[in-house]
Amino acid sequence: MSSCFDFPLDLQRDILEFSARVDVRIALQLVLVSSLVRSWIDPVLYEAVTLIHQPTASQFLVAIQLKQAGFFANVKALCIGYHLGAELASKVLAVCTRVEELACWVPTHKLSTRLDISPCRLSIRIADSHFELPFKPEPAPDFSTSLYSNVTHLEFMDDIQQWNGWDHFDRIPKLTHLSLSWTDEGNDPSTLVTRILASCPKLQILLLLLDKHEHESGLALFGSPRVVVMHDAGSFANWEARMADKPDRWDAAEAIAETQGRFA
Repeated sequence: MSSCFDFPLDLQRDILEFSARVDVRIALQLVLVSSLVRSWIDPVLYEAVTLIHQPTASQFLVAIQLKQAGFFANVKALCIGYHLGAELASKVLAVCTRVEELACWVPTHKLSTRLDISPCRLSIRIADSHFELPFKPEPAPDFSTSLYSNVTHLEFMDDIQQWNGWDHFDRIPKLTHLSLSWTDEGNDPSTLVTRILASCPKLQILLLLLDKHEHESGLALFGSPRVVVMHDAGSFANWEARMADKPDRWDAAEAIAETQGRFA
């Protein structure tokens, strides 16, 4: 390295890490330069991990076996797709304990590991996306656990039948943005919305996500500029936008809330 650069070693590392974060293709080339450079760049490659398809997830499981467990503290953003299953999700979550942004769409009641994570942004599913009649909802989340202790932006992927009876959102101390999936307009969330707004004065945005096939008939029902009703463009698309540092649904919701506030 010293023969290639006249910069101090720390500055060399800063430059290469910055380059790796700009373009993953550069990062993949840099890990081949030397063992020293690889030790710098490998953690950068794992800062954001998206596991949606089985081949990628299988490769990550191999990495878990090859690397020291402490290495995965480098994972700061983690997405686990619904179809990967609880066994794989449990293995991944057991080692990625320093995650700051977590999207776990495997139903949490199926996980075999305790979620000993305190992310700032959380997108989560409590129950299965398909259920049988007669419908029996899963127990409401315990918002006093460490999983919710640092959350500012919280999204539940569950249908309204799951969350419409929940309570105690005020136990999430840092919550400013809450998103709920309103996939059935025949099921009125007005009572819960009123309760959330009253008990969570620090809440800036309560986002109700409509299925893309539904119409926005409920916009005038809630009487607060903090409540935003939007079509759901897809949570994975939203995750990709976030990871690419592009505007996501929270940015869109904040813009709508600001407009509603001007006309309130």
